[in-house]
Amino acid sequence: GRRGGMVALNTAGLTAARAGATVATKGSASVIAGAIGPAGWAAMAGEFAGGAVGEALGGETGKEIGKCGGAVGTGAAAGALIGGPVGAAAGAAVGAAGYGIGKGVEAIFGLFEGEKGGIGCDSGHIKEWEMFEFLFVEGSDKVAILTHHNGYATSRPDCGFYQAPHVKEWEMFTVVEAGCGQVAFKNHHGKYLSSRDDGGIGAAPHVKKWERHIIVPTQVAGKVAIKSHHGKYWIAHQP
Repeated sequence: GRRGGMVALNTAGLTAARAGATVATKGSASVIAGAIGPAGWAAMAGEFAGGAVGEALGGETGKEIGKCGGAVGTGAAAGALIGGPVGAAAGAAVGAAGYGIGKGVEAIFGLFEGEKGGIGCDSGHIKEWEMFEFLFVEGSDKVAILTHHNGYATSRPDCGFYQAPHVKEWEMFTVVEAGCGQVAFKNHHGKYLSSRDDGGIGAAPHVKKWERHIIVPTQVAGKVAIKSHHGKYWIAHQP
């Protein structure tokens, strides 16, 4: 799964960093080499722990802050125990590198997931996959967008538009009046869903033609189709 791949590549990155430090032979290299192994493993544990705490306190945004802070902080602490200030610096660097590698892996796996469960805007008709249901999020003015496959539209920070099995921050949208019977969808990251002319859906910081959509009633009660500026309909592909 994604988590297993992330751990594997994190481990590979830490191993490579340790090997690179070991080949150095002068100055503080020996201290760095001694600190980087334990610090690397501590940073990985800190990343998972920090992510869990951050998610509980601050949702998806808190999770990422917690993961990065946990990786750097615990890496530095473990490095300091072994190599003092130099070891702390090395441990912090390894923690930051490990977090970066992990995010890269998540992005790669996200692309594969998008191929299976992506939402595009290139359909010329309205059938089951082009039907969506708006669900109001209790205690807010936001909506979740439920697909035919029982997934929820999720707008990621990298502007990817896919389906998720839950409703959290990334799955909540504000419907904004855009004039002439059209609406725009503002995501949690402060951007507007943008139906591009290549059939993809991204996010933009403004509301122009590509960010305006028409809500089209369907013959199924409670479900609608979403029509883009290009005359095409949103379609949720099979996850």
